[in-house]
Amino acid sequence: MSAYIVEPETIQRIVTHLYNLDSRSYVLRRISQECSIDVLDSPATLAQAMLALNVEAVDQRYNEKNPFNVDHFSFVLSNRFQALKSLRCWIYQCSEGNVPERSLYKILDDYAGELAYSIVQEMPQYENAQWA
Repeated sequence: MSAYIVEPETIQRIVTHLYNLDSRSYVLRRISQECSIDVLDSPATLAQAMLALNVEAVDQRYNEKNPFNVDHFSFVLSNRFQALKSLRCWIYQCSEGNVPERSLYKILDDYAGELAYSIVQEMPQYENAQWA
């Protein structure tokens, strides 16, 4: 498996999606509580934490010391499908070393599953499938 540091837009799409959810999303509250990162009113803080985790995974994979910094954060247009795809990309690129054991990784991985299910359950094919 290879890993790389994702483009800023990848993280910006995810963060934009999370901040667009109703009532400062339970995901943001969970990150704030379980990771001790004050992200409720600071998208740049969440973006920085996500980038740091990505860099750490790449550094562990390749025994490197990559610099990182979120110079600025911008909200970007993103729909649920793009947010899910970007989130799955970020999760994959963070799947090195002990990073998957980190709370932020686990919370966002859990949320990716929830987001995928919420998309699928609205599809006619799912609605028309047999329950039992």
